[in-house]
Order: sequence, then C-alpha cells, then structure tokens
Amino acid sequence: MPFVASYHGVERLVVIGAGAAGLAAAAAGRRHGFEPLILDRGPGFGGAWAEMAPDMLCLSSRRHDVFPDGTVPAGLGEHATATEVLAGLQRIGIDGGYRVHFGTTVLGLRRESGAMLLETTIGPLRTRRVVVATGEWGRPYLPELPGCFEGPMQHSREVAAAEASRRFQPGEHVFIVGAGNSGSEVSLRALAAGCHVTVSSRGPLQRPPLLLDGPLEGLRFWASGVRVALLPGRGGCRDVTPLASHGFYDAVRDGRITWVSEAVALEGQGVKTRSDGTIRCDRVIFATGFRRDCAFLAGACTLDARGAPVHGEGVSPEIPGLAVVGLPCMRTRRSGFLRGFVDDAMAVMRRIQ
Repeated sequence: MPFVASYHGVERLVVIGAGAAGLAAAAAGRRHGFEPLILDRGPGFGGAWAEMAPDMLCLSSRRHDVFPDGTVPAGLGEHATATEVLAGLQRIGIDGGYRVHFGTTVLGLRRESGAMLLETTIGPLRTRRVVVATGEWGRPYLPELPGCFEGPMQHSREVAAAEASRRFQPGEHVFIVGAGNSGSEVSLRALAAGCHVTVSSRGPLQRPPLLLDGPLEGLRFWASGVRVALLPGRGGCRDVTPLASHGFYDAVRDGRITWVSEAVALEGQGVKTRSDGTIRCDRVIFATGFRRDCAFLAGACTLDARGAPVHGEGVSPEIPGLAVVGLPCMRTRRSGFLRGFVDDAMAVMRRIQ
C-alpha cells in the first residue's frame, strides 16, 4: 500500500526521482540513519532507463557501473544494455522496501519554519532534507531555428523510444542536428537501416578517448574519481558528455556518414548550414540534449542555463538541506554517469546531515 505522508509530520529526507541517481541517494540516506521517502512522477523504479531503447549500451564498462547494493548490471558483454540496467534498478527498488509515491509530481518548494515545504500532487510535504535526482530525460531540448521544414521533425528521444521497425526507412535521407552521444547513436542506427545520414555540429567532431586495457584502463578509471575541484581548470571537465562511439567517429572519417557545419535555419525540404549550404533531407532529428527537470525549484533558488540548481559539489548554497545528484562534473568525471551516482550520493549526504 502506498505511503501517505501527513502535512503535520516532518520528513527527515525526501528524494525526488526513482531512477539510478534517486536510488543511490535513498540508499545513502539509509546509511546515514534516514528512512527516505521517494517521489517520482513515473509508474515505477528506473526513471529514464524505462524509456530508452532496450539495446542501448552504457558508455562505461559494466564492471564500473555499480548499483547502490554493490552489484553491477547482470548480463554478458563489456557494456550493459538499458534493459539490463533497468532490471537491476527495479530489483533494488523493490527489494529495498522503500517508502515511495509513484505518479507524483513535485510542483514547488519553499522554505518554511526551518524546513522545506514541497507542494506535490498528493498534497504538501514538510521535510528537513531534499535530494533532487530528477535527471534530464523528461525535458528534451529543441533549438529555435528560423524557417520551416516540410517533413517530419523529431527529438532523438522519440527515435530511441520507438520500436526498431518504426525508426527509419531504407533510402531516406536523415539530417541529424548534434554530434554528441545521442546523435552518434541515432546516426549509426539510421546508417544500419540503409539511410543516407548527415550530421551537423557547431564545432569540430570530437575524437573518442583511446580504448585502454589492463593497468592503463584501471589508472584512467581511478583518475576519473578525483574531485575536479582539486584539478587546475577543473581538469577540463564540462557538463557535456564526451563522445564515446568509435564506430560513429570511424563512419564520419570514412565518409559513410556526412559531417557538415552548424545548422542555422530550416528551409522547406532541407536544412541550411553555416558553411555547407542547404542540405536536402527527408527527416530532421534533433540530438540536442536535454534540460534538467527542476522547474519546481524556480523562485526558490537560482537555476543555471541548463535548468539545474546552482550548487557546490551537489549541495545548494542557498537552501540548507537541499542537494542534487546526477549532474555531469558535479564532483568528479564520473558524476552524471551510472558509475558515479553512488559515490556522489554518499558525499552529498555527509554534507546535509
């Protein structure tokens, strides 16, 4: 039976989000003596992993993608699939016996009498601590390009969620805006389906990091756990996930995928680019990322350009007890990835005691 909190009681910890970051925060809360209440607007545990293409591969090695209980996604192969990650998260959520409200949206937050008041679709909740772990999957970002395109336009999320038989038609010319990891994945799927693929990006194509084995791979993983605040220039860490697909990079280099300059306008049956003229196409896909799903914090604290609350290594400097988990480069190069959620959640929880 779902737990219903009373307005007159004060929760010690509320976690917003029941995905990988949210479950890491809930587990960390328990280790610090709190019994968390989890809120999620979805129907079950897993968050964004429930909406991804089942065969999508994680960016990091399976052995590094550690769940809150110390296990890794079950399965074969160097990289876990979205299906394997989802199964693991659902198991952890159910076995953990957490108090949880699914189908619940947080509408707002404000400070009240030394606590925080959350306005939700199940009523108000008062709490001493809030960890926001809502992810980005809920808010696809679409750039405002002038003009009008006569064919279909989609965000890469729609393509990833569609059944394989409905994603692409052989022979169609697909124009993809964005050459990051979502753009590379969609590009390779379209190429495999027999499409003509053109990809545009603002800057030069990134070269994926070298594939390392043995001690060198272990050393790189160790280095990814160093706090970026201790490194000059934060070690160059940015809130943009570096390109991981060697297959995509090779396809562009070999001419199987056409790379062009930044898309600047839509023109009837094509897309105008900054330096390569107008490229005719049958479909446009925006692989332009997401914005953090934290609109309920507007007015309560400062949000950055990507919609995330301003923070110091995950902890709000403006609202005592408010923290966030799941942001890229939040603490280390692992932050924002499955391999970094557990450590980040523990570090955050120590600071909001």
